[in-house]
Amino acid sequence: MEKNNSLYNRVYSSIVNRRNKLLSGKINCIPWNFPRFENESPGIEQGKYYLISANSKVGRFCSAK
Repeated sequence: MEKNNSLYNRVYSSIVNRRNKLLSGKINCIPWNFPRFENESPGIEQGKYYLISANSKVGRFCSAK
């Protein structure tokens, strides 16, 4: 595995690029394409959703009597 292609280097370079964009006055978002609405909010940030699930009766709390 090449050192330049490692996960750490890709994530680090992405963070540095986003920071440089913010410092230069650019935005890091997906635009709305509604000109009047973009005056209030330029766009939305791209993100990820994580879903954590289990089988039935796995996470049930039982109290002893």
